[in-house]
Amino acid sequence: MMRQYGVAKVTVRQAVAYLREQGWVFTVPYRGTYVHSPEKWPINRDS
Repeated sequence: MMRQYGVAKVTVRQAVAYLREQGWVFTVPYRGTYVHSPEKWPINRDS
């Protein structure tokens, strides 16, 4: 994402951390970050 969008590594990490905190994604150590299935998406999508 850094090369694709021309942003710094810290920006990507902060964005992924925000998505994780909001419940949109989950991270598996040493495997990667994945999007939750729609059933597990946050109910309040405006936050």
